[in-house]
Formats: sequence, structure tokens, C-alpha cells
Amino acid sequence: VRQKVKSDEAAAGGASSARLCSYYESLEAQGTDAMLPVGVYTLEELKGRGRERGWCPYFWARHVIAFANVVVYNYQYLLDPKISQLVSKSMQRECVVVFDEAHNIDNICIEVMSINFRMPTLEACSRNITRVKSEIDRLKESDSRRLNEEYQRLVNGLANTGALPANEELPANPLLPADILQQAVPGNLRRADSFLAFLRRFIAHCKKRLQVEHVVQE
Repeated sequence: VRQKVKSDEAAAGGASSARLCSYYESLEAQGTDAMLPVGVYTLEELKGRGRERGWCPYFWARHVIAFANVVVYNYQYLLDPKISQLVSKSMQRECVVVFDEAHNIDNICIEVMSINFRMPTLEACSRNITRVKSEIDRLKESDSRRLNEEYQRLVNGLANTGALPANEELPANPLLPADILQQAVPGNLRRADSFLAFLRRFIAHCKKRLQVEHVVQE
């Protein structure tokens, strides 16, 4: 977002359509000096101090976790891999972890490592894959067409300058072989085809499993 704002301002010489968060930018400007006085802070107190200084209380709290003696938060901030690397990565290995209501840990672990979906979700995924496939086909056709047009210009230019043998007959519309056109397709598009094929198989597998009325272990 910052890069877009800078590029827009440089191009237009004025304000950008993108907007930066003034609270986050003010906190970033402080760097390592954005510290909290020693004490115990609730969520409301952090929000109040952030409002006073014009700093984002969320990122401020994440910054001072590395300097806190005691941190109290939910299981997910430590057990959920999607957010633990963002919040808990600054903690030292020597930290002492205390779980309250530890009998809930199993359920929390199952919850954070599980995903729930229904048939309408899978149908929407299939439609999205079809749209992406159409866009990939359009890009591949565009690349092949540009290569063929460049090839025809090259052949016509050689013929007009006499660089080709006089007794060599050229077809009316010289075309590149299909295998060469296929090789000219960028590798990222070829890999995208393979990835979409995998997604189709995976979604078909999930749809099949949704029709099963008993527990299946794979």
C-alpha cells in the first residue's frame, strides 16, 4: 500500500486513491522507542493510550510483547499456526507457558487444524476455477497469436529483402507448428494448468466425501 501511495503521488503529483492508516504510520515512525511504562494493561487501557498518542494499539501491543514479563491471551495465539507466528514468535524459548482450563486444549487444537465447508462452497470453488481457466486460456491464446504475428513479420521481411532463396516457395500464410507455440507459452501458465487440474480433482474428491454418511478415515 505504501508503494502504491508513493507511485500514485509521484505520477499524479497529488493525493493517492489508496489510504494509509495514520495510527499505524505514527507507530512505525517511533520504531523501537514505542514503549509502554511498566504496568498491567487491559484492552481498553491500551486502546485509550493508543488514542492519546495516535498509535495503533494492536500493533503497539504486539511490539511490546517482546518486553513484557507476563502476557495473558487466548489459546489460539499460541496454538494456531496461522496467527502464532505473527504474535508469539518474539517470545523466548525460556518462557514459562501456563494453560488455564487445559482440558480444552484438545478441542482447540482440533478446531484450529480443521476446516468446515458445505456443498455450495465447493460449487462456488468449481465456478471460480472455470473462470480462472478461461482467463489462462485467453492469455495463452494471446501469447501464441503475438508469436505467430512476429514470425510472419520476420518471414515477410526476409522475403522482401531477398534474404530467402529465390527458388524457395513460401506458404501463403506461414504458421508456426503447434508444438513450438506450446513451448512459447510462459512456464507460469503451464504450471497454472497443472495446478487447476489438481484443484478440480481435489474438489471432486471433497464432493464425493460429502455424500458419505459415515465417518471415513484416510
